Amino acid sequence: MKSTRILIMAMFAVFSCINVSLAQNTTREDTTRIVFDPVQWPPDITVDSTAINVLESDTTIFDLVQDDPVFPGGEESMKKFVKMSIKYPVEAIENGDQGTVYVRFVIEKDGRVTKASIVRSVAPSLDNEALRIVKTMPIWTPAKHRGVIVRKSVVIPIQFRLN
Repeated sequence: MKSTRILIMAMFAVFSCINVSLAQNTTREDTTRIVFDPVQWPPDITVDSTAINVLESDTTIFDLVQDDPVFPGGEESMKKFVKMSIKYPVEAIENGDQGTVYVRFVIEKDGRVTKASIVRSVAPSLDNEALRIVKTMPIWTPAKHRGVIVRKSVVIPIQFRLN
């Protein structure tokens, strides 16, 4: 009886070792995949990670990057620019409209501001003024991801307060 138990335990241990070994081999094979087949590429093109990043980022708009875009002079300069640019709409003053409008836009690879849209609205007149301010922004320093200049989505708040 004792010898049968020992035999079963020994067989269990051997099968466990074999399963672990097979699982490790499977994992090793799964992680070494061929991403690109060189036969499909023309011989004069070399494939490296930088080239792939450039191809991906031509049309991609990133939300998270390693180096965010920078307004000329930094964040304080942007706040000053927005504050100096606001022309409070007469309609908003008459209606007593105030609050914070959130504007989303894209900083292109050359630093231009494009695709401005309202994320959170307060009033149509204030929304239009916020869009006008964003569209008149100067050229930014573009974003970089993994050393490659990319397009980046940015959201900023623009505050409208009646005194």
